[in-house]
Amino acid sequence: MSQETFDKFYPRYIKERENIAAQLDKCKLGISNPEEAIQYALSLSSKLPMVWHSSDAGMKEKLQKLIFPEGIVYDRKNEALRTGKVNEVFALIASLSGNSTSNEKGTNHTDDDLSPFADQTGLEPATSAVTGRHSNQLNY
Repeated sequence: MSQETFDKFYPRYIKERENIAAQLDKCKLGISNPEEAIQYALSLSSKLPMVWHSSDAGMKEKLQKLIFPEGIVYDRKNEALRTGKVNEVFALIASLSGNSTSNEKGTNHTDDDLSPFADQTGLEPATSAVTGRHSNQLNY
């Protein structure tokens, strides 16, 4: 590229770059007070069973979406509830809380793949053995 061509287009590209940078700055999501947000998450996670039990259906749905952003699905083949992903914040809290078990070989590991707030059967107790019926939706 010749110096003449460079000098001709350089100011235009600098302006475009500045405009793009300004637009990107507007898109940045930030937390104004991360310490407060972390404290709130810790507080909520420590009393989650109580909050779940005392909440109405609308609040339970919000909690579900907060903790399991990809949702909770019913696996008909295995007749079990499954969660694709646990919210990163709640997964980290669970891993830091020391929830570990021993496997058959006697080595410890953290139950990263399990929900830190529910028994292995899920948020609601398994009832198919008692009633003989299966539901593909959570009951509130």
